[in-house]
Amino acid sequence: SSKHIWERMSEMPLLKLEDVVVDYGSIHALKGINMELEPGEVVTMIGSNGAGKSTTMKAIMGMVKCKSGHIWYDGKDITNQDTQHMVQSGIILSPEGRQVFPRYSVKDNLILGAYVRPREEIAESLEQVYALLPKLKQRSGQLAGSLSGGEQQMLAIGRAMMGKPRMLLLDEPSLGLAPLIINEIFDMIDQISASGVTILLVEQNARVALKHSDRAYVIETGSIVLSDQADRLLDSDGTELWHYPITQDHTDEIVAGRWMPGDDNGYFACVSGTQGFFIGDFYGNIVARDMIGHAQRVSVANYCPEREGLEIAVTNFWGHQGCIFLYDAHGKPIWEMENEMNGNINAPVNWDGSGVELILTNPDPRRGGLLNGDGVRAVSFPDDGHPTLCCEVMDLTGDERDELIVWDYHSLYIYTQADSPAPQTYHPLKFPAYNASNYRGEYAFPDESYLTFHADKARMKQAKP
Repeated sequence: SSKHIWERMSEMPLLKLEDVVVDYGSIHALKGINMELEPGEVVTMIGSNGAGKSTTMKAIMGMVKCKSGHIWYDGKDITNQDTQHMVQSGIILSPEGRQVFPRYSVKDNLILGAYVRPREEIAESLEQVYALLPKLKQRSGQLAGSLSGGEQQMLAIGRAMMGKPRMLLLDEPSLGLAPLIINEIFDMIDQISASGVTILLVEQNARVALKHSDRAYVIETGSIVLSDQADRLLDSDGTELWHYPITQDHTDEIVAGRWMPGDDNGYFACVSGTQGFFIGDFYGNIVARDMIGHAQRVSVANYCPEREGLEIAVTNFWGHQGCIFLYDAHGKPIWEMENEMNGNINAPVNWDGSGVELILTNPDPRRGGLLNGDGVRAVSFPDDGHPTLCCEVMDLTGDERDELIVWDYHSLYIYTQADSPAPQTYHPLKFPAYNASNYRGEYAFPDESYLTFHADKARMKQAKP
């Protein structure tokens, strides 16, 4: 770890982000990020896929443009300057996925990392990297594509170090690596930190990252929701606090939120295959459960405006026919139906901007469409020959109402409202579209308060696994 860093902190941060906003078209990727790094610190950003971690790094590097806000480095405003300027200033990114040049040798890959450095300094830097990473020296003439995943990650970090960084940005350095290799990577990060390099680390392996960091920021859907010293965000003994009693199958999707009326506690809505759908609290207790077969997808939204709280839509995969279930905020069944189509999307759709979400089933003209909270098909897809293989929900026009995109290998159709775009007053907080994957719990919350909840850590420790 690098706890000694606190003794070296200066009055002015080396890097400072002020209200940084980044949009990808109509998608709000960063919603006013504020962050500071002192010289010599190791700071970790923690968050799920699509939370905005990599976008934050790209904004620092000038790889994406900030719509508003400022990025300060060493007291200078570097907002939206080009990437080469950032590298020349001493900010170096080691990107996610390693991205080595597979047909070049290890040595050539390293030398490419020094392209902004004076030629006479390259040999000395090369020896410094070899001293840090002796395995790379042993394989200097070997093609990078023939290295193991761990060795390629070492090469990617070594290539970044060839640029003589004052600040090193590491994006998911442990991704896809075995535990023993992860330990080697973080030992190397400790050595780099000890040399005085400031490090901003993006990592999903939160437990390991926090053990090697001074401070951490937790980012969620483009916003910083928590920041603290790393040891305050981590149980020092590394023991498991609790787990749900899911022993016969795995959990496919989870949604966390504060959706029960009059209850400030957060809950998890989970679908766990043959162990059904359940709602659990933050202390390992299952408070509601329905054994519905192979539960597969879950979403939480305002599907029934006449009811208090939000509703939970679940679908399962039972042979060919996919059943759809709707539950109230407490997990009590409202209705269920057989849709006769496997692969229902089960996503919330803000179709008319009224604050009431519809449930996307599938794009089939006869058996698909959007269901309302009563289980009635409110919107049907036209029988116009559109593909039915894939379907997604996304606000493409920027008016906060959603469009429906359907596609296959040959064509893509987009469906929208007749008056779109039009000004709207309802702006739900939704699962970020850039985090789309086959398995993801989805939500449409009226505002950020539904994602603001606290848990009693002492009580968590008392819960038995």
